[in-house]
Amino acid sequence: MPRITRISRPTDVPPSPAPLAYAWFALPNRRFAKFDAALNAAAAMEITGLRLSTTILCLLLATATFAGDAIPATTGVPSKSKLSERLIYSVDRTPEDTFETPRAVTVIGRDDLLRKNGMTLSDILMEEAGFTAIPERNGESTPIMRGLLARHILVMVDGVKINDSLWRTNTVTREQLNLIDVSQIERIEIVRGVVSVLGTEALGGVVNIITRRGADGSAGFGGTIGTRYGSADHSVAMPIDVWGRNGAISYHVGGMLSRVGDLEAGGNVGRQPYTGYDQRGAHANVQLALSSDKSLTVAYQALEQRGVKFWQSLVPAAAVKYNDYSIEPVRMRMATAAYQDLSSRVWADALNVSAYWNVQDDGTSRITAAKPTIEEFSFNKDRMIGVNVEIGKFIGSHHLLYGIDVSAEKIASATRTTNLPTDTAVVTRGRYTNGATYQSGSIFVNDKFNVTRFVTIAAGARYGSFRTKGAEDIPIFGKIDLNSTKKDTTSAFNVTVHAAQRLNFIAGAFRGFRAPNLDDMSKYFLLGNRATVEIPNPSMSPERIKSYEAGVKYETSSFAGSAFYFDNRLSDVIVRAPSTWNGLSFIDTSGDGKQQKGEPSILQNRNLGRAIIRGIEAEFRYKPAPWLLLFGNYTKTEGSDRSTGLPFPYIQPRFGTAAVRYTSNTTHAPWAELSLRYASSSKSTDGSATVIDVNHLETSPGFSVYTLRGGASLGEHFVVTAAIENLMDTRYSYFRYQTLSSYTAIYLPGRQLVLGTTYRF
Repeated sequence: MPRITRISRPTDVPPSPAPLAYAWFALPNRRFAKFDAALNAAAAMEITGLRLSTTILCLLLATATFAGDAIPATTGVPSKSKLSERLIYSVDRTPEDTFETPRAVTVIGRDDLLRKNGMTLSDILMEEAGFTAIPERNGESTPIMRGLLARHILVMVDGVKINDSLWRTNTVTREQLNLIDVSQIERIEIVRGVVSVLGTEALGGVVNIITRRGADGSAGFGGTIGTRYGSADHSVAMPIDVWGRNGAISYHVGGMLSRVGDLEAGGNVGRQPYTGYDQRGAHANVQLALSSDKSLTVAYQALEQRGVKFWQSLVPAAAVKYNDYSIEPVRMRMATAAYQDLSSRVWADALNVSAYWNVQDDGTSRITAAKPTIEEFSFNKDRMIGVNVEIGKFIGSHHLLYGIDVSAEKIASATRTTNLPTDTAVVTRGRYTNGATYQSGSIFVNDKFNVTRFVTIAAGARYGSFRTKGAEDIPIFGKIDLNSTKKDTTSAFNVTVHAAQRLNFIAGAFRGFRAPNLDDMSKYFLLGNRATVEIPNPSMSPERIKSYEAGVKYETSSFAGSAFYFDNRLSDVIVRAPSTWNGLSFIDTSGDGKQQKGEPSILQNRNLGRAIIRGIEAEFRYKPAPWLLLFGNYTKTEGSDRSTGLPFPYIQPRFGTAAVRYTSNTTHAPWAELSLRYASSSKSTDGSATVIDVNHLETSPGFSVYTLRGGASLGEHFVVTAAIENLMDTRYSYFRYQTLSSYTAIYLPGRQLVLGTTYRF
């Protein structure tokens, strides 16, 4: 029989996401076992400014929270059972053992989070199987999974999506992953591939961030003060957390302030100007246990970055027209409220209802060398509210989950042009249709059952409807009407063959789609050297994918490993391409039917892209002795473009990680780890440079980066850690961009010392 770990205590359950389906689990005999979920929840909190000076930097030279396996639980929130690290919620919205789930998954527990000591979420994820990212600026990145990026990857916090209707093909101005404050993370769950039950954005995969919660058991009050320092950019961060429990109420409140200087890259690159920024974040949650079966939580988090520069600011002003191009603000605020009821009913054994509010802002401030007295500020805001209802039920041998998701968004977008000498301003259209709305509604169902003692089937489907409203008059083009409705269905079918107690073979087939959002449909702005203009297109169809995968999982007391092959076939992919208006491929301002100088060509998003993306993902962990751990992963991806455009230029052919870790059980629990992160040359899907407007995405040489980490406990309340990253001072970057007359790139940190401390009170 397949091995499924039995859970017996509430503390065995991981921090519950919202929706909070972690609180119920199918045992081998199909009998329903209940336990109180530990609910994350939130009280509103937002930190207002504090700038860390050089004096503080000197005082805090040893930095951030970072612990090893043997470091005692006194370094953080009172620990939950290690059993929780074997569970994953993000496949079927119910907790499953990672070995038994029929998908390619990775769970990053609290110990590994602290050990990696990343300043940003992408720093933490970059060493994981199947995951890579595009850094366009220091502290920012766009996620890539299975050859798909950003808009095709679902990012969630406690089971609630943060993807809004302005998430883009590439980042442009909106930070994607790094809107998450890493100091609040308890664990990270990664699912690679189409995930139909969670949402239609999940074509490449899901990244689900589970946040920290209040104290377990009878713990009354505690907290930590951490510091982090990185020498490559003289970054300093200070996270502070407080948690406690008082009767039926538990809470966790925290915040983080950081300052990042200009980044010094490896080799002979030196310090890169305009790469520094400031960041501040806050988070809070409160859980109220209404009874043994019912709980209520509220949660809030906010993160803001200031002083961020766009990559074109790296290029000397003489080479391009930009001499000041700031990305500001970059901000997300999110609140959730969740109710969980585990009372048995005829129609449900578990009921989870969550409501959420999410506001994301981004803007750009630009002054050009050609017009140094004119400042152009563009601002976009997306306000989203939503409700999710999930119902779980056992019917005979079937483990059934069904529910609904609804959300509504409204966009504010405008551009303010200011004459600096006279301080007069004119407000015009922004990047998007101001006041446009985006509404979505979905119903879903998922079932998992045993066909025989050797075969388990999991099948799910989700129907979604997406409605867009908005209208405006655009100069020259006239009235644009965004009113449209897109509908489609996603589905998944998985078969697991339990060949032996510790060996599973897995096969799956998936159909997914992603409906066009407001970024796809309503953009209107001049591009590059203003020789082209992009115009709205509300008539596009959803992007579609058919995906197939096969894998194997093997696990013993000392070894755990998995390998998966996937085949993605995409159609109707949204690609920016030449288009026409009134039968012409340019704006005919002169009215003579011929394109004159200054009359820009027309671009428009269209469903022209088709591609096949195939790959292999493998990862393993081997513990030959109690004090020694070997682990690593390998990913190979190949893309074949089947259209005239190049919709997937960011595929990295091969990358992975190999590492060895020593952990001691002596008094001070010292540990040390040496890791290698490597990648082959980055190429576009046809092996050549990829044209994106006036920029060219160039192939980048492969790299090998070594990192040495270690740490120890200095008493009951204090932990010190250190890392030397990029030991060989390698010069490397994931991508290089070419403007009309020069090249630029964001090179990653050179050799640097990262120091950390954690003090628990």
